[in-house]
Amino acid sequence: MATVTAGQTWTDVRGALEGFRVDCPQNCSGTISFVPLDPFTGEATGSLSEQGNSRRFGPHAEKFTFGPMGRYGRFTLVSDSRSTGIIDITGATTTLGSLTNVGATTITGALTFTSANVSANFSPTGTGTVTINPATAGTINNMQIGLTGPGFAKFNAFALWLTSDTSGTPGPATINGPRGRMAIAAGSSSVVLTNSQFSSPLASCFVFISQGTADATLTRIERVSVTTSSATIYGNAVATGNVVIDWIAVA
Repeated sequence: MATVTAGQTWTDVRGALEGFRVDCPQNCSGTISFVPLDPFTGEATGSLSEQGNSRRFGPHAEKFTFGPMGRYGRFTLVSDSRSTGIIDITGATTTLGSLTNVGATTITGALTFTSANVSANFSPTGTGTVTINPATAGTINNMQIGLTGPGFAKFNAFALWLTSDTSGTPGPATINGPRGRMAIAAGSSSVVLTNSQFSSPLASCFVFISQGTADATLTRIERVSVTTSSATIYGNAVATGNVVIDWIAVA
């Protein structure tokens, strides 16, 4: 938080999506303005043609937000010499709900979406592209990538989350997820896996036996029959004991 007393001037350079909250007490007045800057040279590029790139405030007590302007630039607040109180300025307040900008926008500070029900949509048209390439590896959670427009993917490492392990209770199981563990019960040669990942008969299920000691009779998975919402996994014979299997679902 910055403070400005009578006769002082405060300036700060901020990104296109950043504004400021100003708390002006009783008997304080002044002006606040914005000048766009070239993000590469730092030189002024003129004033905004839109209304609202400057305003006067006071002398009555008020709290207000100034910006964002949709442009990288310099904010300046001047407190009148006759002001009798201290003006508080809270920086880096992101208040922009919708930004329409023609041309490039350069953000030099952090861009954070923290409010509830806020969406971020990156959908350039024509030959536009989206590149995400952080210097330090980050994380992406709770996302469906390529759901309606599959593309190309390349990984150094690939892991599927183990959804559930029901092998302690051999027999049919419902496990909704990409990977799981279950068991064909002794005396059976097959088991049914119910899984919402199998959205159509075109889905696939890859299965292998996952135990150190081979069963006396069921020694391999013979075939898998996938239907909508389930897969039947067949062994080569009736199992002598419980046979633990791992599976991977490909929708």
